[in-house]
Amino acid sequence: LYTVRAESLLKKGKLEEARAVLLKALEIEQNDYILWERVLFIDNDMQDWENLHKHSIQAMDLFPNQPQVYLLNAVAAIQLEKYDETIAVTDEGLMYVVDNKKFESQLLMLKGEAYYKKGNKKQACELFDETVTADPENYIAMNNYAYYLSLTGEKLDQAEKMSGKVIEKFPDNATYLDTYAWVLFKKGEFKLARFYME
Repeated sequence: LYTVRAESLLKKGKLEEARAVLLKALEIEQNDYILWERVLFIDNDMQDWENLHKHSIQAMDLFPNQPQVYLLNAVAAIQLEKYDETIAVTDEGLMYVVDNKKFESQLLMLKGEAYYKKGNKKQACELFDETVTADPENYIAMNNYAYYLSLTGEKLDQAEKMSGKVIEKFPDNATYLDTYAWVLFKKGEFKLARFYME
């Protein structure tokens, strides 16, 4: 009954109420992985990083071989600026990824972000290289990597190539266009940079 009620609330966009009902269902049956996953996705959709962190730790204890739980925990950890924890949990999660390059790429990206935030840019760049090799369509990773390279002024041709590939796919995304414009600006291509800024 709780899960049926939660589905009804989700269809109405009432995420917080749906989550509360799903948590009641989990009090009755805590070993239902699908219910935990729904709760975690709701936490993520609400950008409720504290609860995503707390709930994903609970889920990891119950389902230690589910890589999705590690990924969501890493998302929460990086948002909460727990960078060492992000690195540790992505390493653990990678042990459970089997024949899924896209998933592996997401974990590597978060690990790279954590290293970058800690100031270890060399390690971060190595991880971003691994990320885009594992999944050449990880557009978020390509955008972020291109931006980080542009900040340091290194590998600007590589940054332009990655950023260009991203805006080919998402030509109306202001964030991605901003990155491309910034890379072009750093390369000294001011007219083209201005075009993309506008």
